[in-house]
Amino acid sequence: MRMPYSESTRPYADMSDRDRVKALFAYPWFRAIRHPAFAHTVDTTAPGRPAEYPPLLQFMLVCLARAYGSQNAALRALNRDGLWQVACDRYRTLVRQDVDLPAAPPTPAQMDGYIHRHFGTAALVCMPKPEQARRDDNAERTVACKPGWEVRTVWSPNDESLSLLRSEFMVAALSQASKQGMLPTDFGDVDFANPDPRFVFFGDGTWLKPFSEATLVLLPGGEKHVSKSRAQRGRHRLPDLCRTGKVDEKEVLGICNIFIGMWTSAGRIVVMADQTIGSETPKAMAMLRSLIAALQDRVHVIVWDRALSGSELHEVMATHRTMILTKPIARSRNSIYSDGETALDLSEEAALTLHKDSKCLPLGTSIHTKDGKKKRVRSKFHRFTQVPDEIRKCRRLHDLWVDGNALWDVYEDPTDGHRYKSTVTRCIRAVPQPAATLHNEEFGIVWEVPHEMQLPCQEAPGGVHEFVALHRPVDLMRGRPASGPQKSMYDLRPIGTADERFWTTYNLRNNAESLNSAYKRTFGNKDHAMRLRGHEQMVDQIAFSFLTNAMTWHNDRRQKRDARSVAPVGATSLLKS
Repeated sequence: MRMPYSESTRPYADMSDRDRVKALFAYPWFRAIRHPAFAHTVDTTAPGRPAEYPPLLQFMLVCLARAYGSQNAALRALNRDGLWQVACDRYRTLVRQDVDLPAAPPTPAQMDGYIHRHFGTAALVCMPKPEQARRDDNAERTVACKPGWEVRTVWSPNDESLSLLRSEFMVAALSQASKQGMLPTDFGDVDFANPDPRFVFFGDGTWLKPFSEATLVLLPGGEKHVSKSRAQRGRHRLPDLCRTGKVDEKEVLGICNIFIGMWTSAGRIVVMADQTIGSETPKAMAMLRSLIAALQDRVHVIVWDRALSGSELHEVMATHRTMILTKPIARSRNSIYSDGETALDLSEEAALTLHKDSKCLPLGTSIHTKDGKKKRVRSKFHRFTQVPDEIRKCRRLHDLWVDGNALWDVYEDPTDGHRYKSTVTRCIRAVPQPAATLHNEEFGIVWEVPHEMQLPCQEAPGGVHEFVALHRPVDLMRGRPASGPQKSMYDLRPIGTADERFWTTYNLRNNAESLNSAYKRTFGNKDHAMRLRGHEQMVDQIAFSFLTNAMTWHNDRRQKRDARSVAPVGATSLLKS
């Protein structure tokens, strides 16, 4: 696994195996996790023979599996070049105890047992014994069973343990972010027009293929058949949690893993991780509400793709004073009429040529950047009706339309009769305020957002018209208004796609895509999960998040140490502070 890099992190992007172990085993927030699976020492009071490996040490080895591509590869690496001894010494330093540890790493079976004990719930069931099935140690338990049948241990998720793991991880990650200069408690107004990067989050989901693609098919007559299984005899490895088919308008297979994170000068910090087999939107909204509940008013902006848009966007803004920044949803090819205007359907080549030559684009056509390339988008457009008298009475004719989440002054070309976008207004301030006349019994305080706008005009005093457009998200939470002043405000944002501030903030979403890609690359089995069961994959997802944060913390320490080494005399105390 490589560290994420920018100009500030590039010198630390490549790490050796030994550096990876050192970075992980020096991560101080492992000590702060209050979870039985993170106990620092072995419980010698438990009945029976205690395990030889402390639970926290075993979880850290689960994290290392994400750095080496598999659990077996990580254990093999620890057996070489004295790396296990380095890990043990670092572990004793981390927990601040002289713990007696075994001379060799645990076996894969011991690691699997750790996952089962702490994050699963076992149930013994009697099932028909498959022909020439391989021996299972769990079948040796003494349980009443029919002849020709066998006893199997069926593992199901320990929801309480997994919930505690996610919660403790979020607390530790937010604490790390605060330590690295993010999320300060003393800040000024929340201004959506000028987002503070210290309060900006990004999120996204990615589908990870299952450990096995074997599926159970019910044939006519009630006969069951397992397809896509390579097992010739014995048991088929069927995943207990897997989605196949179309979700959110795309074909999927496996489990959707969702991450929420932040970008710092030292790299990414993952603050939340969860999974779903359904649509990304409900789970993302639940995670976002949990994050806002934990941080209160310190979640200003969250960057997401189109999974969060429309009513979700307005609900979060109205009830939590948080702006979801996303690209506007394009109109369909057939939606060419709006408020009496017919959009000119330009070809991709023609639109890009106009944009390249800095010429005006027709209403309903915008240029976006995707994967580093310019792309034509058929944008939604609506006439803006909150036009103040000062602009109506201006000697220069102004015709204002909302297009591509931005407010444009347009003109009509007499040669073809279509409207073209000439000048974009700029929102200089958008500070949410409690709505004086609105109150919602379900949500309590309702926030509205006055957009302080500037429209360049040579006829205006000072060269600009200044006015306020009031955005009332509570009016928009239930869907797109059919008419009225809020119809155009449904799509208008403080910073639209024509504003450089939009792309400065929205490009943080590249970190979400990069995080998804990095997560999949940690699995050596062609983007397939390393474990069979869904709750075990959840543990791997949290382990990857811990590893990511540990590497970022390691990078942050190195940056500050290097800065101190080159600091002039008298500046060292400032760097320490």
